Amino acid sequence: MTAGSGGFGLFRAHAASFVRYSIVGASGVLVNLGIYLLALRGLAPGYTGVLIASTVAFAGALLWNFAGNFLWTFRGEARGSVLYHLGLYAAIQLVSYALNESVLAGWLLVDPGAKIAAQLIGVLAGSVWGYAANRRWNFRSAAPGTGPDGAAVGWKAPKVG
Repeated sequence: MTAGSGGFGLFRAHAASFVRYSIVGASGVLVNLGIYLLALRGLAPGYTGVLIASTVAFAGALLWNFAGNFLWTFRGEARGSVLYHLGLYAAIQLVSYALNESVLAGWLLVDPGAKIAAQLIGVLAGSVWGYAANRRWNFRSAAPGTGPDGAAVGWKAPKVG
């Protein structure tokens, strides 16, 4: 094994883009809550209004997060149209959401009083899976910081001779 290969090398290679993905996700939580609160004002009170507001907020945050990840986290790594990547991103995020909810529900079966911890662990599981799935299937490159052809993105070495 060479330095940089294996688990820790893989972590180091993707740490910066995972941090960017996490920052985009954290901003998406704020967008979600903002849209949710605005939608609640315009909807009928009660359970149905809350579910509609939550769905609208999820969709708005999904679009926000896609834009942030497309333009910043995975910049230069798109291999198709924006709509193609948006559709794949949405599908991955729905699976990520299902994983989050499954972890939350499973944890609460074991420890019903751990609502906050269960949610945080679910979010972490969904986030890690979402990043890995987007990196593998939606925004592929040879390595972080390289384009689809494996060449370095951003800085080019001067030609010699």
